[in-house]
Amino acid sequence: MVRVVSFDKIPNKFDFESLVPALRAFFLRRLPNDAEDLLQETLLVLHQHQKMSEIQNPRAFAFGVAYRKFLRAVRSRSRRPLATNYDFDKFAGTTDLEASLATQEQTQHLIRALTRLPLRDQKVILLYYFDGLTGPELALHLGISVSSGRSVLKRARDRLRTEISNLIAAPLEDKPLDLTLSAWRDSVIDKL
Repeated sequence: MVRVVSFDKIPNKFDFESLVPALRAFFLRRLPNDAEDLLQETLLVLHQHQKMSEIQNPRAFAFGVAYRKFLRAVRSRSRRPLATNYDFDKFAGTTDLEASLATQEQTQHLIRALTRLPLRDQKVILLYYFDGLTGPELALHLGISVSSGRSVLKRARDRLRTEISNLIAAPLEDKPLDLTLSAWRDSVIDKL
C-alpha cells in the first residue's frame, strides 16, 4: 500500500511557499532572464531537504540556498564552454585573434607549452578551459574527489604557466610550429 504525504501535513515543516514572492524578487533584481528557473531550482532544494525541523531560521536557510543558486548561475555565465567544433584557427592574422591571444607569437608559445605538459595536465586544461567543465564535473570525469580535482587543476595551470615563462625567456624558434590549437585539441582527444 502506497501512502502519499503532502508537505502541509508534515509537522514542523516551514511553509516556504510564503517566501516565493521575496525569492522571486531576489532573483529578478539580479538575473531577470533566469529568475523563474532559479526560483524553481531553489524551491526544489527546499522541498527535498530532509531535516527541515532542525533548521533554526528557515527564511535565512531559504535565502542561503537562493544565494548559492544565484552564484552558480553567475559563475556558469562567466565561463561558457567553447563549442566542441570551434575552429580556433579561422581568425588567424585578424584582430579577433589578437584580441584573445594578442599575437601569433603568444599563440606559438601557448601551443608549445601545452604540448610539453604531461598528457594528464593537457587533458585537464582541455576539459576545463576548452570544453567548459566545472571543477566538480572535472573531478567526476577524472574519477577523483572535488578537492583533488582542484589540486590537479591548480598543478596543471602552474605547470602551464611555468612552461610559458620558460618559452618566453628563451628565444622563439625560427621554424613556425605546424600544430594549431585545433590540432592540439584533436590530438589530446585522440589520446584519451
